Amino acid sequence: NYTTRSIIAHIQKKKKMDYIDFIFLVIPTGAFFGYRSTPYEIYISKNESVSVLHTKVRNILLHEYRNASFNLRAVDVELREYVHMEPEKKISDYLDKVPAEISFHFLVESESHLL
Repeated sequence: NYTTRSIIAHIQKKKKMDYIDFIFLVIPTGAFFGYRSTPYEIYISKNESVSVLHTKVRNILLHEYRNASFNLRAVDVELREYVHMEPEKKISDYLDKVPAEISFHFLVESESHLL
């Protein structure tokens, strides 16, 4: 049935629009001193909480840095500004300010760097 296929295609497209590829860098300070600043990519729903994003980052860094404490910072590439990403907020809360043409990025910053 053409109508059913159209609806399924629309739902799949909508689901894809809910996801975003994040590129992140680790700031080589504190617990991450000497870290090779290699960009990583995470594919995640915009509707997830920042704490879920934090867990995904931790899983990527776990092998090399074990339980290093860190914060996430949202970066506005055009303005060269960043803000602390609060765990209880949704990822989408940090996307509203970012123009669609610009990739959204974030930084991983060691908590010991802030002390």
